[in-house]
Amino acid sequence: MLTPDEIRVKEFLPSLRGYDADEVRAFLLAIAETMEHLEAKVGAAHAVVTAPIPTGDPALGSQVVRLSEELELALWTMRRLEATVLRLEERLDGVSSPSYLAS
Repeated sequence: MLTPDEIRVKEFLPSLRGYDADEVRAFLLAIAETMEHLEAKVGAAHAVVTAPIPTGDPALGSQVVRLSEELELALWTMRRLEATVLRLEERLDGVSSPSYLAS
């Protein structure tokens, strides 16, 4: 799994007909920040979910269920972000110079 820091420092080879480097960098930084936010939510939810639940308190039980659902959503979102970054890397790595410049 990619880490936010790996996304932040990822470099791509320049290309004459490639993507705008500043736009790609801004997108990768936004993804890294989103991943950090989701990782924090996952950590907080994990701490609550794994904490012992006092018996006889239905409110705590419903909070655990809600946090478990949020944890699953955060994990799902992180997996989608990682897949997006990988697809973007593949597309950027596949961008090459025009053939008339390859001499």
